[in-house]
Amino acid sequence: ILPCKAAATCISFGIDANLIATGHTDKSVCLWDPRQNQKSVTKMRSVSHKGWVSGICWNQDIVHKFATCSYDGTMKIWDARA
Repeated sequence: ILPCKAAATCISFGIDANLIATGHTDKSVCLWDPRQNQKSVTKMRSVSHKGWVSGICWNQDIVHKFATCSYDGTMKIWDARA
């Protein structure tokens, strides 16, 4: 079951966090845990941007943090533990 039904515009794998982060055309950001054995591997879904999410990247030094940018002209920092 995928709660993020809009097209994905970007994807990034956090190798140390073992999570996949995706950005979508509906302004949402989703975190996926591929290790889950349940129907849904989605760990988090949030709508914070006011435009399409255009980029996503994990922090190489702080493994639980990642950044997103959007066509709304903003960049946001996320904490995967939250």
